Amino acid sequence: MRAVALLIPLALFGCDPQKLLGGGGDAGPGGATAPAGSAAANAGPMVTIPAGTFKAGSPCGATPRITNEELEGVPITLGEFQMDTYPFPNDPAQPARTGVTQAEAAGLCAAAGKRLCSELEWERVCKGPNGTTFEYGAGYDAAKCATQADRVPGKRPACASAFGVKDLHGLVFEWTSSPFGRGTSGDLMSVRGGGKTSGVLQARCANAQSRPATASEADLGFRCCAGPANGAEVNRSQDKQPPMVSEPSVESGLAAAMLRAMPADHRSQPTADVSFDRVWRWHPRANEEILLGRWRAVPKDGTAAYFELAAFKVCGGVPALIGRMKGPVETIGSPGAGADPQRASVDVTIAPDTGPVELQYTYGSVRFADPPWLKAGSTLTTGAKPKIPILRPKKGG
Repeated sequence: MRAVALLIPLALFGCDPQKLLGGGGDAGPGGATAPAGSAAANAGPMVTIPAGTFKAGSPCGATPRITNEELEGVPITLGEFQMDTYPFPNDPAQPARTGVTQAEAAGLCAAAGKRLCSELEWERVCKGPNGTTFEYGAGYDAAKCATQADRVPGKRPACASAFGVKDLHGLVFEWTSSPFGRGTSGDLMSVRGGGKTSGVLQARCANAQSRPATASEADLGFRCCAGPANGAEVNRSQDKQPPMVSEPSVESGLAAAMLRAMPADHRSQPTADVSFDRVWRWHPRANEEILLGRWRAVPKDGTAAYFELAAFKVCGGVPALIGRMKGPVETIGSPGAGADPQRASVDVTIAPDTGPVELQYTYGSVRFADPPWLKAGSTLTTGAKPKIPILRPKKGG
């Protein structure tokens, strides 16, 4: 699966960004404020974003990640452009403007000699020069861009991109000029940011949502950009596969790589030969594949084998363990997905108990829910040969 960014020409409202940007002003690193008395005197501060390449979307194996919406860490090169420091009207004394359609937002930017930002321009600014997951850094911190009901920008100094653009999250969703190119139909456009930062998923710079171009909502605003428009857009193809596919065999190199990813007590055992002898390909959503492997241990004393199920994400040909059962069982069936492809289950047995192990996929992660009688460990005593007591004559008998 590969994501492709198509270059599509975008219309640019006529403007000379050099006339908009003058010296002085508190606009952050590389920024400039329009000089008083110019045509853009009321436009507020802008930040110049240098030309450069960034990785759009989320890399393979990242969690959380929306595989059918986000590019897979694709390098995108953008030319220099300018972005408003704050959401429109770009004034820290006024709340962000909401309740406008995309066309109305574009018109308000044009009236200031600017244009709507593209969604990849927005993402580049949010990730900053170091390509961080959140505008403030690599790790999620709910407090830094916490929801602000009055929507007045500039009150949260930590909620800022390293480029100096502020309040990208926690005030409003923001219109972009970009179609929502994720295999959808209809007049859907991409919006970025978000007013109610409901957790790590939405707070990421890579996150996007769709809105009809005619939507006019109380939590939907915008900010303006200037300079030559960058034409790169998200065009995420949708690779939809059957929910669960059983492989007829396991390639030896893959089996060995999965074994290396297991905990040490599963990679080798002194009393048993261990391997992966079965593989299923689980497709919980478009553009996502999880490998489910059956780990098998065959005791050297000839007693019955025991099994576990483990989940792997393969990136760059290398499987990484992302979940597994907490211990082995006597028998294990074939995993299957139900009506919701993001849920799967497999029947297991440790006599006299039998029941399902449930699997839940959530944005790149897999959680195993084991039955209560399944014990943690890496070995299982089952089918053991009966011990025959040795009778010895009593002394003096």
